[in-house]
Amino acid sequence: MRGKFGQDRSRLSEPGAPSRRKHGRAAWHESGKIGGMTTFTNILVPLDYEAPADAALRVAGDLARASKGRLLVTHALPLPIYTMTEYPIAPVDGAWIREETERLQRHVRAVLEPDGDVPAFEVDVRVDTATLRILQLAAERRVDVIVMGTHGRSGLKHLLLGSVASKVARLAPCPVLTVPAHRQPHLGALAAEAHAAARAPARAPAAGPGEVGEVMRAVPVTIGPDAMLEEARAKMAQHRVRHLPVVEDGKLVGILSTVDLGPYVGQLARTKVNAAMTPDPTTVGAGVDAATAARLMLERRVRALPVVDGERVVGVISASDILEEYARAARA
Repeated sequence: MRGKFGQDRSRLSEPGAPSRRKHGRAAWHESGKIGGMTTFTNILVPLDYEAPADAALRVAGDLARASKGRLLVTHALPLPIYTMTEYPIAPVDGAWIREETERLQRHVRAVLEPDGDVPAFEVDVRVDTATLRILQLAAERRVDVIVMGTHGRSGLKHLLLGSVASKVARLAPCPVLTVPAHRQPHLGALAAEAHAAARAPARAPAAGPGEVGEVMRAVPVTIGPDAMLEEARAKMAQHRVRHLPVVEDGKLVGILSTVDLGPYVGQLARTKVNAAMTPDPTTVGAGVDAATAARLMLERRVRALPVVDGERVVGVISASDILEEYARAARA
């Protein structure tokens, strides 16, 4: 294999556990074996065009070459729809997605070609929050491992900002290999570590964020189905929320999110909420475990769930709420 990497400084995290300095010891998904070592054939690589992500891509490329595996490289574009009044609401441009897809394909080849044959890969470009997209792909595509770069933040900056890598390591349904910005791992050490982890007994998962009622936004802002989208946008901006339960005669009839406004740019003042909302949304009770709510969001491909008590809406829980709670629990 071409290219000699330095001392192993990567981190392996088991699914559902906090990212720690010690290597994880949990049951890993096994895709096959080479020379008695665990190999991974379905590898997810988040990419943001920065050096740590490129280092992670090279490591993933070596893993794919060794196991004749396949890479799924994903890039999350910034959300073009904002709830704040000082920002314009802009629709997603299909040409933009195509351009970014072609750019990502070129970049992957450019990074991998110096190390040898480019392994099979596909790219995923989506306007989304990076953490949520990574977790969704990991679950939907049943990936064997996520390989991602980390900027190596520490101390106060890490506690305040957190990182995509640390959130993914805590919540991912599969093993996560994080590659520090300043070093690349030794592939032989990585294979030995993965093989040992695959044979080790599973460890109890980290404590989750508790029940939905502890995490949700209580007393939610609501709107009626016959209101105009301009009023909905104004409410989102005023209350700094991205999701509005749609209520009629005290009953939940839908949910409206910022992403639903995009197709109606220029028509917000003359389009009713019921034309853009998601009708009959999936709901949860306040006593449901928040981790269960998170899995439900992934399965239904939604970013928020109304919380109900009978027919009455008592709150809204979003994927961001759950991620933030996990981050707070990890710092405690």
